[in-house]
This record gives sequence, C-alpha cells and structure tokens, in this order.
Amino acid sequence: MPCRARWAGSRLERSGALMRPLTLLRQAGRSIAKLTIAAAAAIPLASQSGVFTDALTKCLISATSERDKADMVRWTYGVLSVHPSLAGLPRPSAPHRDEFDRRMGRLVERLLTDQCPTETTEALRYEGGQSLRQAFQALGQFSTHSLLDDPAVRSTATDFIRFMNRDKFDQMDRP
Repeated sequence: MPCRARWAGSRLERSGALMRPLTLLRQAGRSIAKLTIAAAAAIPLASQSGVFTDALTKCLISATSERDKADMVRWTYGVLSVHPSLAGLPRPSAPHRDEFDRRMGRLVERLLTDQCPTETTEALRYEGGQSLRQAFQALGQFSTHSLLDDPAVRSTATDFIRFMNRDKFDQMDRP
C-alpha cells in the first residue's frame, strides 16, 4: 500500500484521528465533484455542520489560493470528462488527468496536514468523517463560485438564451 505509507507517522495518524484517510479523501473528492456541478447549476445544497467542521471549512477556504481554486476546477473537469454522457466531446489526455490528480492530491494533503492540521484533527475526532465531506463541499462551492464570477464566464453562461423563442415567454400569463 504505497499511499498508506505516505500517511505513516503523520501527526494526524499518531493522534488516531485518521482511521481511514484514503476512504475519507475519496469521499471528499466525490463531494467536490458533485458540488462543483451543483454550484454551476445554481442548485443550493443544504448541510448541517458542527463547530469543528465550520472551523475546518474556514481554514480550508482561507488557505486556498486562486491557483488552488483553478486546480480544483481542472481536477473536477478531468473527473467529469469521463462520464458516458460526454462521450464524443473532447477530453483531457491521460497525462493531463494525471497532472490534475497530482495537483489535487498535493493540494488536499497540504490543506489537511500543513495548513489546517488542528482543525482537521478536531473535526475528525469530534464530528467524524462527514466533517471532511462537508468542509470540502463548501470549499468546492466557494472555488466554483469565484470562477463563475469571472465576467467572461458569466457572459458565456447566458449564451443559450439566443436559442430560446422569446415569443413563447411573451405569450405566458404573468402574475
């Protein structure tokens, strides 16, 4: 288990806080991808988090740079690109996806073990694995929102309107 060896001897492992780190990180990664899609579609997601999860979330957000946010979105793009409904559309190459994975792995490792180790340990200890999932959902939403706030992205996001029949809307009863 080469991945497990990377965690051996870490402060988090010695504290006993990370019982299943790779499983929790995989779940968090899936949550980031799901949340990025939901945020892009403007679907609000409700979550109830505890004080330790909130502290972890704040730490993750404050420790995340613009480049980190872009790396998260690239990783999400690489993950989503393999979905069967996107068959026939351009996909990132395998080396690009490997690069996205490498950057995301380093980002998550840095955030949890270097920049937010106390918050991570406390959230896992007192609120369990769900705390990682919720914190990364919030981070994904925050990262996506900041990218969607770009003027070029906002402009492009409304391009579909030109293909709508406005007469149909004009014929509708309005309150």
